[in-house]
Formats: sequence, structure tokens, C-alpha cells
Amino acid sequence: MANKTERKHARYPKIRKKPWSALEGAVFALAVVLALILTWNGVAAVVRSIQADMEAQQAAAAESEPYYLTFIRGVWNAAVGNTDEEEGSEVEAETEYDTAVDISAYADDTGYAGQLYQLRDEYDQVYTILANYDDIPERLIRLALNNTETMDYVAQHVTLKDADQTIDLSAEAESDTVPLLLQWDTRWGYETYGSGLVGYTGCGPTCIAMVALYLTGDTDWDPGAVAAWADSAGYYVEGSGTAWTLMSVGCEHFGIEATELTLSESLLAEHLAAGEPIICSVGPGDFTSDGHYIVLTGYEDGVFTLNDPNSRERSSQTWTWSQLSGQIKNLWAYTVQ
Repeated sequence: MANKTERKHARYPKIRKKPWSALEGAVFALAVVLALILTWNGVAAVVRSIQADMEAQQAAAAESEPYYLTFIRGVWNAAVGNTDEEEGSEVEAETEYDTAVDISAYADDTGYAGQLYQLRDEYDQVYTILANYDDIPERLIRLALNNTETMDYVAQHVTLKDADQTIDLSAEAESDTVPLLLQWDTRWGYETYGSGLVGYTGCGPTCIAMVALYLTGDTDWDPGAVAAWADSAGYYVEGSGTAWTLMSVGCEHFGIEATELTLSESLLAEHLAAGEPIICSVGPGDFTSDGHYIVLTGYEDGVFTLNDPNSRERSSQTWTWSQLSGQIKNLWAYTVQ
């Protein structure tokens, strides 16, 4: 029995504990520090997310889903590191319109009001427009009918036309492409230009604003500011609109220089490839029934991209040379002075 016990101890010898080396101690200490840092940052991120979600919940007039789902999403985003800023998403708040307003008086109207009334189920803005029908210029009423993208602009005319608004184009100035600015944006669309408002007469100044913002990064010249200067400098021609000379000469006031181009697909593609946006004066066709300005922003695989200051929809499409060439009356490529 004694021999058996001795053999057992021989098979499982006692392990001698060795002190840690300096390197092992340093690695352990570093691991502890990193764990503490990660734990603290994780906790802080979750706390910030919870606080932000609670504030959003309190501020919201109506919530489309239960708060606990918003809370869970916020905790998850904090854990995996997702943020709105990282995704580059910006949710634009929609204006709510009172559809309880009685507009039945226009049901049998045979004019513009009656045409708007027929659109009430599709556009909530119709209720506000008809409720303030006598206070909205007829030109804006016709604009809403001809271009339903402008419904918000027309509906908010009464409340915003005299409002002092803050215009911040810093985000657009950082864009890698020519930013799309719309002449009927409520921030400047109610400003006077020529015989009307920038919202329906300001396509030229809006195109200059887009190009200047892209090339110079100067955020002071929003479409309303460009229109005010162009009007005072005599570049608006009564009955015709913005003169071509604003595109060729007046543009220099905004730090950009124009080169008039001939109508050639390869030439346009060459200037666009060099980072030179092109403003086109176009006649009746896809963009206008009279006269209009657009900005060509790129060319790839045989199609053009463009910014139409009067339409998000047309600006989101691509256009072939055969579609555009017959409508272009004149065009200019731009560089920084």
C-alpha cells in the first residue's frame, strides 16, 4: 500500500508556483486598464442613448411605435456604434396640415380652386391652400397645380412669407457633388425677384448659387441673396426672366468664371470630368414650357446627371444626349476665378 501511494504522488507531482515576470505583469495591467476603459465607454454610450431617447419621446407630438422599441433600438445602436451622423441620414420633419378644415365650398368650383379640391385626397396641403385661398397669389396657385412638388411651398406662403429665417448651407458646401438647391425652398422662395417671387422666377439665380457654393464653398450666396443682387444689377429682364449675361459676366461677382461652350456631347463630358459644372439655358421641353436654367453635374456611361432647381424628381433621373441636346439654347462651364 505504501508503494502504491508513493507511485500516485509520483504521477501527479506538486506544481511549484512561479512569480510573474515583469512582462506578464505589464500585459495583465494593460488588459485590466483596457477592460475598464471599454466598460466605462460602453456604459456612457448607453446612458447617452437612453437620455436622448427619453428627450425625443417627450418632445414628439405623436409616436409611431411603442417607446420600449425606441429604447431598445437606442441601446442597440449605442452597443454597436451606430449613429445618425455616421450613417449621414437626416430626417426632415414633415409639416402637418389640418384636414378637418371645411373646404366643401370649392367642390363645384370650375377654376383653379376646383382643380385643387380634386387633389385633396392626395395632398393634405390642399386644405391649407384652400383655407387661405384669397390670401395666396394666383401665380402660386397655378404653380401648385402645374408642379405638385411645390405644394408645401404654396401652402406655407401665408405663415412664412414675412418670416425671418436662418439659412445655413454649410452642409451643402461640404458636398462632393453640386448640391441641389430648389428655387421654391421656403427659406428663400418668397423673396421678390423681378416681376414675381424667387419660387417661380428664380431658376437662374438658383443655378448660380448651386455652382458658386460647390466651387467656392461660400455659404453667403443662397438663391435669395443671388436673386437680390442680380435684380439690383439689372440682370432680370421684364417679360423674359434672367438674362444670359448673368451666367457669362455677372457670375464673376460670386467668385466663379464662365466659359461659353458649343453644343457637343464630348466637349460637355470633358468639362464635367474636369470638375466644371455646366449651366444650360433650356427652351420648351421636359423642363419648361417657356424658358428655364438647369445645371449639368456629371457624365458617365453615356448619360448626364443634372440639378433642376424646379424639381427633385427630374434631378434624380439620368438624361441622354438625345434627350437634352434639342432643348439646350446656350451653356456655360464654370471654374473658380
